[in-house]
Amino acid sequence: MSSSGTQKDSFFEDVVNPYMNELKMHPKELRLVDGELQIKDVQGPKGEGSLEDRMENKSLEAELQKRFEHHDPCDMIRELKVIFETHAAVESYEASKQFFGCMMEEGSSVSEHMFAMSGHAKKLSDLGIVIPNQLGIHRVLQSLPPSYKNFVMNYNMQNMNKELPELFSMLKSAEVEIQKEHQVLMVNKTTKFKK
Repeated sequence: MSSSGTQKDSFFEDVVNPYMNELKMHPKELRLVDGELQIKDVQGPKGEGSLEDRMENKSLEAELQKRFEHHDPCDMIRELKVIFETHAAVESYEASKQFFGCMMEEGSSVSEHMFAMSGHAKKLSDLGIVIPNQLGIHRVLQSLPPSYKNFVMNYNMQNMNKELPELFSMLKSAEVEIQKEHQVLMVNKTTKFKK
C-alpha cells in the first residue's frame, strides 16, 4: 500500500510539479479537437509575477496535488481531459453568444462593428466552430441598425452572394450615404420657415 502511495507521490513530484513550473514560464493553450489533445504556446515567457500570483500558483499546485493524490496517472489524464473539455464547451458557448448577440448601435462605425464581428468569428474558428459564409452574411445583416434597412432589403432582393470582405466594402459605401441622409434630415429639422 505504501509503495503505491509513494509511487503516486513520486509521479506527482517528478512529472506534474516540473511541468507546472514550465507551464508558468511558458503558458500553453490546451484544446481537445476530435478527441485529441492539442497544445499550443500562448505567448512568450512569463515572469514569476507578483507575490499574489505566486501564492495563487502555489495554492493551485497544492490543490492539484491534493485532488490527484489517490489517482493513478491514467486517471489523472482522463480527469484533466474532462476538465478541459468542459472549459472548451463553456468558452465556445460564450464566444457564440457574443457573435450572435453583437449588434451595431445607430450612428456607430461600420468598421468598428465589422472588426468586432470578425473578432467574434475568429474566436469561434479558433475553437473549431466554422461559420459558413452565408450564415456570417445573414448575421452581419441582422446586426445592423434600422438606418440600414434599405441596404439589407436591397441586398436580399438582389440575391447577392458576396463574401464578407465584399459585404464590408458595400457597407462602408452605404455608411457614407446614410450619414449624408442623416445630415440632410438634421438640417431640415433645424431650419424653420416663416410664413
